[in-house]
Amino acid sequence: MDHRTRMRNDLLSVGISIAWYAVSIAANIPNADAIRASLYFLITGVVLSTGWYIVVPRRSESLTHINISKRSFLPRLAAAAFAVTVGVLWKSPALEAAIIDHRLSKSLEGEPTEEKLLDAKRIVTDAHDSGLRASPDLVSRLGAKVVSSSSAPNLREAALSTALAFANYQSSLSSPPEEKSLGPLQGNIQVGCISELTGKGSPILEGVPWFYHLDFRNCSRVSIRPLPPMNMLGDLPLDGLYARNIVFVDGTFSYDGGAITLESVQFISCRIQIMAARAGNQNVQRFLAAAVTGQPMSLSLS
Repeated sequence: MDHRTRMRNDLLSVGISIAWYAVSIAANIPNADAIRASLYFLITGVVLSTGWYIVVPRRSESLTHINISKRSFLPRLAAAAFAVTVGVLWKSPALEAAIIDHRLSKSLEGEPTEEKLLDAKRIVTDAHDSGLRASPDLVSRLGAKVVSSSSAPNLREAALSTALAFANYQSSLSSPPEEKSLGPLQGNIQVGCISELTGKGSPILEGVPWFYHLDFRNCSRVSIRPLPPMNMLGDLPLDGLYARNIVFVDGTFSYDGGAITLESVQFISCRIQIMAARAGNQNVQRFLAAAVTGQPMSLSLS
């Protein structure tokens, strides 16, 4: 094996080792920011290993031969280091998502316990606050597992707080819909028409303190965003709500386990809050089971 072949193989081995070490660290660290740090550590490792092969001679080779081979191999090494750097930076969101998925799956392995639930809550909360995107399907599947664990009396409060974290994180993973603005309505909400009315089933919003009844007859689906001062008054109550074909965007809502009817209603970039005292409420559990999916919700709770 000639010198250049050995150099390429050694450099590849070092790069793979550094990459594996960086991902292994990221998969077990509690801070989401360290995930990005580990990816930059990977870049630094590749660059440093490249420099090491350029500067440090091999004992088994003459200094003259090493310097000549390094000078001829330098452009290729520099190009490889640049390609790896750009590749990691470009693919870092996918790598971050894979790491978050691994950590979430690992945190909820086996039967749920209070410690596992709170660990999963920390992971999704940190990912939410740091803008890291996990797989929506995984969040939905693990969220359902969290909600089902609330049937155990000793896990109810931990399961509720964790399920809320999953629901709010899932809400942040959906992109706001494309819409045609219909302008502010009564100065309190911004309304957008997502799709024109093509038949029966126009959007309806009624039965809540903020509005008595709204019927959007020209659209088949609308978005609603609370505006100041409404979005500054605190949580908007969902109890007593009847909503159909509506997407709520950028709002903070509270649910107390009361009657609610939703027909194809979705929450995007919203925050749901539920009192810990409602942890054992069946309506709350059914509401959260639908919310963690991130899909339009259709349910009737009395």
